[in-house]
Parts: sequence; structure tokens; C-alpha cells
Amino acid sequence: MVTPSLREGRTPWRLLLDSTPGILRLVPVSRDHIEVAAIDGFLEGSMMDIRWENYVWKEPRPVASSEVERLEAMWQVSLPGEFKRTVAAHQGMTPEPCVFKVGRGANVFSVLLTVTRDADRASYSIQDSYDLIRSHVPSGIYPFGKTPSGEYLCFDYRGSAPQPRIVLVTVEMSVLPVANSFRELLEGLHDD
Repeated sequence: MVTPSLREGRTPWRLLLDSTPGILRLVPVSRDHIEVAAIDGFLEGSMMDIRWENYVWKEPRPVASSEVERLEAMWQVSLPGEFKRTVAAHQGMTPEPCVFKVGRGANVFSVLLTVTRDADRASYSIQDSYDLIRSHVPSGIYPFGKTPSGEYLCFDYRGSAPQPRIVLVTVEMSVLPVANSFRELLEGLHDD
């Protein structure tokens, strides 16, 4: 089943946790909002005016909490709850609106990287992206998103803030500040 596109005026979907542990299902929701569902013990998400559309795959591929926990253990960090809820429902998808501010300009958040590894789509994998940049950036920077020009939106755990800051790692491997948190990044997304 292919998830219909919001741009074409079709029905969006919501990810729900079934009564059977570890089982997720998609159900249609109202066109006005996409809700982020609670997945395997993640806290209930807030409503955001962001529409998520397929990008990497033709249909959504939910992420089990165990995959996110494995990523946290590998990186030895606690990922923000808002990110865990978002990636659980929208890995490999593109947000709309998608423009974010960086410095005096703007850039485009083209895809939320995938936690689930797919050999055919390795360039969109969080782990493969991390392996690519880790020797070129300071320790404590972990990718979660990508721009159309191959730059990475990353969590920056180098500070002592309770939540990691969001930075952009350019193709030259420069690190530029973007937002104080993942939530702030999402709330700041806008159209051109």
C-alpha cells in the first residue's frame, strides 16, 4: 500500500500502536494535522503543522523502539523524545514545510534519515551517514537529517544543555549552528 500524498489532496495516515506488543498499524487521519503517535512507551507527541511525505520508500516504514534504543546505546546518548516520536513514524520521509534558517541564509531539510538499515538506500541511513562524517567532525555530533546538497542536520552533544543543539555539517565539514533543540528546528520550519 502506498501512502497518498497530501499535496495531491489525498488522505494522510497516522501510526498507531496495536494492542499486541511491537505491532504498529497505519490509519487515516484528518488532513488538518498529522499526529505523532506513542510508540512502544515513547511519550505522546504534540500536534505540529508539519506534513510528512514519502521520500526514501514508497510507503512509511515504522521504527521499533528497540532500533532507536540500539542507536542510543551505540552512540551512548539519550536522544530527544520529540526526535524519537518523529523518527518512529516518519523515518525516510520529507517534512513540509522544509526550509530552516542557518546563519544569515536558509537551507532545506530534505529527508529524515532512516534508523532502519536498507542496503539499497544506505545513503539515507543514520548509521552510514555517521560513519561517513565521524572522522571529519568533533566527537559528539550525530546526523539525523540531510539537505538536497548532501549536508547533514545533526545533534550536537558537546555542550552541557539537557537537550542537544542542532547543527548543520556542510560538505566542507564546517559545523554551523541551526537551533537550540530538535523541537525548535521543527517549529521553525517554513516555506520559501
